[in-house]
Amino acid sequence: MISHFSPVLPRLAQEQRQLFHAVLRQWLTAAPAPECDKLILARERHAPGQRCSMLTLVRSCFMQPALRADLPESLVHLLVQRQWLAPAQQRRAA
Repeated sequence: MISHFSPVLPRLAQEQRQLFHAVLRQWLTAAPAPECDKLILARERHAPGQRCSMLTLVRSCFMQPALRADLPESLVHLLVQRQWLAPAQQRRAA
């Protein structure tokens, strides 16, 4: 568990942020409740009592392979499918 979730991540281009939010909205409309619960649990685990955007949470989990398993597989799959991360970041996140 991370007690203070304040990762330092490189700034994303506006297009990447917009794509993330579009993919997240698409995923939320179709995701079953257990998958949504898994995302909420990841947020509670990694940023308890903190304000943490979903973008920051997901990016941080993508950058740390040990944390990536905390994300719902269907969300990870959709983000990779939509090429949300640059290819170098996808390799690092794998």
